[in-house]
Amino acid sequence: MDETSLRWLLDSALAHEPPMGPVAQRSLRAGIRLRRRRRARNAAASLAAVAAIAALVPVVGGALSHVAVRPAAPDHDATAYVMSGHSAVATVTPISETTGRAGRPIPVSKGAGPMAITPDGKTGYLSSLTNPGWVTPINLGTGVLGRPIRAGGVPDQIAADPDGKTVYVINAGSNTVTPISTITNTPGKPIRVGLRPRAVVFTPDGRTAYILSEGGHSGSVTPIDVATGTPGKPITVGLSPMAMAMTPDGKTIYVANTGSATVTPVSTTANRAGRPIKVGSQPSAIAITPDGKTAYVVNTATVTPISTAANRAGKPIKAGARPEDIAITPSGKAAYVTDSGTGTVTPISTAANRAGKPIKVGKEPDNIAITPDGRMAYVVNVGSGTVTPISLATNTPGPALKAGQRPFDIAIAP
Repeated sequence: MDETSLRWLLDSALAHEPPMGPVAQRSLRAGIRLRRRRRARNAAASLAAVAAIAALVPVVGGALSHVAVRPAAPDHDATAYVMSGHSAVATVTPISETTGRAGRPIPVSKGAGPMAITPDGKTGYLSSLTNPGWVTPINLGTGVLGRPIRAGGVPDQIAADPDGKTVYVINAGSNTVTPISTITNTPGKPIRVGLRPRAVVFTPDGRTAYILSEGGHSGSVTPIDVATGTPGKPITVGLSPMAMAMTPDGKTIYVANTGSATVTPVSTTANRAGRPIKVGSQPSAIAITPDGKTAYVVNTATVTPISTAANRAGKPIKAGARPEDIAITPSGKAAYVTDSGTGTVTPISTAANRAGKPIKVGKEPDNIAITPDGRMAYVVNVGSGTVTPISLATNTPGPALKAGQRPFDIAIAP
């Protein structure tokens, strides 16, 4: 998300009663400086990849067998949901992959934030950037909103676990995580984590959640036992970590440290950080190929490929003037990077690590999401208030779609 949209989110949250506290205000203002909203889609993308792999990998003796697999294409078209809003009106707008059209917007409360969708695609859980914070369940089939669920201060990020039974809410304003049962829609006891939590990923078996926190001098990743809600010892990473992604086998988490221009690999077996990998300036988004062999890191003006076998950075790939977000196709053959500086999306061949011809979209494109069948990508154009569909077979953009006022995030329902 660009700085303009972040400033609106801060103004919207401040308008709520009671006013948000100074910790929450600092949290959002920090996001303004570094456009931190982009990490919401990265966490969701990592979770979707992990869930898909977990459903396909054979289980031997209670452990995942280590074979390379690809997520199977679904037997039906997907729906993209676009979150948008301003101080008066906020909506969630469905976009059908089948028709290519935007459906009727679902009105939601102002101050709405990111949304997590359960793996069955039936329910969305929409966060609100307020203090105290709330999460609203949405029946995606009917568009009917459920009763708001109390969370912590400024619930900034949100994700569902692989089996869809629990949603984890990251409360940036209270330094906690709130688990919510999707069966009863009731919150559990808040779990204390590091300072200014930013994102969450789950292991493929759903037993452990890892919470990324920005921290003070250094950031950290906190493991949480999902069954008991017990946090483990925080794992120290680099300065101002903004995004993370997990390999499909669940063995390693890669953390993008914006402040130290590095990526820290974290072993989930030993819960220990490895040697930092030097990348470009201000890394802030990361995605991993479905085979788990390469991580792609978005820097200030480039994308750095990292070999996960050697934990070694490759030659940076030029990806526009101000790259923002990245998504990788289910086949793993291409990565797509939004560039808010030129209003384009750059395709990257993962075989050659080479950028292709930029695809023209709207103004200030930020978040990008790819459908599970790999046929379409949807790009949120913050500056022009639209969503651009891209046919990935030909890298051809379609007509821009209106999806509410000031769209800022997108999620795909399988």
